[in-house]
Amino acid sequence: TRPKPRLVGQVCAAVALLGLLVPSAGRAAPAKDSPIYGGTLTLANQVDADSLDPAGNPVNEVIWLDQNYYEKLVQASPDGTSIQPQLATSWDVAKNGLTYTFHLRAAKFHNGAPVTAADVKYSLDRAIAYKGGWGFLVNAIKTITATDAKTVTISLSHPWAPLLADLAIYAMSIMPADLLKKQGVKFFDHPIGSGPYEFISWAKGSTITLQRNPLWWGAKPYLDTVKIVNVPNDNTRTLQLQGKQADVIENPPANLLAQISANPDLAVDLFSSTRVDFIQLDEHFAPFKDKLVRQAINYGIDRSAIIKIVFAGHATTATSFMPPMLDWNPNQKGYTYDLAKAKALLAKSGYPHGFKCNL
Repeated sequence: TRPKPRLVGQVCAAVALLGLLVPSAGRAAPAKDSPIYGGTLTLANQVDADSLDPAGNPVNEVIWLDQNYYEKLVQASPDGTSIQPQLATSWDVAKNGLTYTFHLRAAKFHNGAPVTAADVKYSLDRAIAYKGGWGFLVNAIKTITATDAKTVTISLSHPWAPLLADLAIYAMSIMPADLLKKQGVKFFDHPIGSGPYEFISWAKGSTITLQRNPLWWGAKPYLDTVKIVNVPNDNTRTLQLQGKQADVIENPPANLLAQISANPDLAVDLFSSTRVDFIQLDEHFAPFKDKLVRQAINYGIDRSAIIKIVFAGHATTATSFMPPMLDWNPNQKGYTYDLAKAKALLAKSGYPHGFKCNL
């Protein structure tokens, strides 16, 4: 399920962010039994995959998939506080901080081809150049060189402390250069990576199937097969979980969490999350250019009612679009619900009699 909501009201450059909330996340509690090998896990997602190209994908449901069949040079630790080896077993950093040398492990792609420095160079160069992608994170990179088959050298134009963390993002996934060059976008109809699970099939709008990769360099994954099913309706996903057609679901309706928890075969674990729900207002639409209009809308939203009705109490109001994490300001005061003030602000705006818009 979702995180505990917090609400927001923040105006940014060309887009006004009108805050709603940050739900508190819920998930099925882990079984107390020891894990065993084998079996199929069926995950019912609310959102379908649109593209399996990691270079520009912003969709969480696809990112989770990316992490299973693609790999990067390095990866984040389970607690997110450090960087661990993945395709690179080790790396050296020059004293001036301008050169990073990565040493690759003897990994293989799902088709049996070895992962080489040429694959790393091509994949990273492509990710950096991808229009609308995540290349801006590593704009300190000047050149990427395949020094030899198992060595990659990255030179920077200036020292960049978060380079390793940036290389751990899913967009920097490594793919076989020869196939990617040959197939182009068709490659992502049946992508090949080097991760613990390999891609088997994609019935678009319905199901993506992965299976254990027998060539993986790491410890053998427990599951034989993983199926990701697209089930956009909240109630249908919940019924599938209760009826055992799905083993895991995302985003069960908050008003059904108590019902799910009452099932002895199921459990819900609520925990703090970084999710924030907010409304984005396009300031190219004339009324939203008016600051008084945006303020009026903020004062006109009853966040407490949303938390009670939509999230069944599993949320808190937010004071910005930043969740409680790095750079979050715990002292910032958010908008309160004040309908009289909202009406007064709108009366002073350029739209005293209101306006129509599509939300």
